[in-house]
Amino acid sequence: MSDAQLIIDIYKRVLIEENIAYISEAFAEDIVVHDFYSGATTGAKEMIVLAQALMAQIIYDDIQLVRGIQTGDWCAVVVRVLGRGRTSDRPVDVLGTVTVRLQGSQICEAYHHLDIVSMFEQLGLLPEDTTVQCLAGYRLEVAD
Repeated sequence: MSDAQLIIDIYKRVLIEENIAYISEAFAEDIVVHDFYSGATTGAKEMIVLAQALMAQIIYDDIQLVRGIQTGDWCAVVVRVLGRGRTSDRPVDVLGTVTVRLQGSQICEAYHHLDIVSMFEQLGLLPEDTTVQCLAGYRLEVAD
């Protein structure tokens, strides 16, 4: 199995199968994860919190490998994430990249870049034209 496919299989097992316990097996205890939100997640325990937050929003149907690139112990994958809103049942189809450093079959460092704005637009949590509005310089108004 290629490292790219290994990465996809790990994320499928955690997110699609909702196997939170597998995080402590697949991710190094002292993992450093640079995520799509500010700051870095450190440690497998924080990865569990992140996975639970994502699963609270989405029922994951598939995580597809679009492209994988390997160099040394680093592997970058472009992924397509398919699912539906856990509360809204709205379809979700977003792209992202996951770049990881592997030690054997365990992820010890990761960079996640998911199109989170598009995901929230598709879930109905942000207006559908959020990206366009922000690029045009408009400020989003948040209702109380």
